[in-house]
Amino acid sequence: MGLLSSFRTISKLVKYGYLAYEHVDDLQAIRKALKAFLAFTVGSDGDVDSDSYLSRVLNETRCGCADVAAFTDGTVTENVNSPYKWDMAGLPIKIWIDALPGMSKPSWDSVLKDATSMWSDVCGVTFEIVTEARVAELIIVSAAIDGPSGVLADCELPTGIQRQRALKMRMDRGESWAMSSINRMLSAPLVVGHELGHGIGLMHIPVNKGTALLNPMYNDRLTGPTQLDIAEAVGRYGPKRVIVPTPIPPVIPVPPTPSVGYSYVIRSDSPISIDGHRILPK
Repeated sequence: MGLLSSFRTISKLVKYGYLAYEHVDDLQAIRKALKAFLAFTVGSDGDVDSDSYLSRVLNETRCGCADVAAFTDGTVTENVNSPYKWDMAGLPIKIWIDALPGMSKPSWDSVLKDATSMWSDVCGVTFEIVTEARVAELIIVSAAIDGPSGVLADCELPTGIQRQRALKMRMDRGESWAMSSINRMLSAPLVVGHELGHGIGLMHIPVNKGTALLNPMYNDRLTGPTQLDIAEAVGRYGPKRVIVPTPIPPVIPVPPTPSVGYSYVIRSDSPISIDGHRILPK
């Protein structure tokens, strides 16, 4: 059966949410799950019996998070009404990024600033970049995932309204990271932006619905979230927060107090002083 029923194929179908463990020996369920995987990730069911085609798709660079939230015998359940979100309550999500390989710490700080802006510019989520991991609610670290290509990164999803422990985003230290996709380098802002989408609760968006930052495969033609991503984010957090400054009332000038003239009637036979002036009686 070639790649169709190989351990490599089956393990990916299980990892990304298309096949339950109890169906790993069911060839019909595997075939059904594989067609769903291809439709979701590349927009076509292709030829599941072609080893060359399957090998190319299975080797695509992508995110390591699951594509679907539920599976049975290969039947994909749509990611609707996802419970994954933060209870903002007016508070920003505190993020810390480690000094990762490939670029300087200031460069990674710039990557994080770009990635957080991708989402705070389009929906009601806000972020605070902190300098200490112990106070962060989402931390970004390097990890040995699978070496060059394959899985680039992954990120945990928020699981409720309580901020009891920090979520973790992992960037594969085996990749060649850069500020943009040049000379076969990977765009760190694009990948961190994608993973941060998971960090705020978004699941993968199937390719057969359209192009999105949250498509599972890496797409270096993108620069940020598309309308599909934005709709998902706004559905969880509302539109971008517009901070309206409290108007400052105008300063109304107070007219100066008019000068008051004084008349003095002096009844004295002796000299007196008024405001430092010596006045002699007449």
